[in-house]
Amino acid sequence: MTKKRVLATKVEVALGFKRFIGLIGRKKLDSNCGLLIVPCRGIHTYFMKYNIDAVYLDEKGRVVNVAHDIPPHTLGPVLKRARAVLELPAGTCRKTGTEEGDLLQFVQEEDER
Repeated sequence: MTKKRVLATKVEVALGFKRFIGLIGRKKLDSNCGLLIVPCRGIHTYFMKYNIDAVYLDEKGRVVNVAHDIPPHTLGPVLKRARAVLELPAGTCRKTGTEEGDLLQFVQEEDER
């Protein structure tokens, strides 16, 4: 919202047990896709096969940290002030200029019927 750029056109929300599975078992995270883990203060990339970017958000959707290009089998930062983490394809945050202090907006598209 801050920079008027789109980070992902399709974001899956991981609640409950799905939070623990995350992206494990997926061959890749397609471009323009993301996984929003709620609630979440930290992530890991154990058992994954590709790098990701992680955007840590507070309760208002403001970016409190950006972790770029996290490789597989790594523990990402754990932040007390984070309430959610948006996982994105590696390179997305650099390409969009996403940084701490930016405000993200999630828009739910209407179903085409």
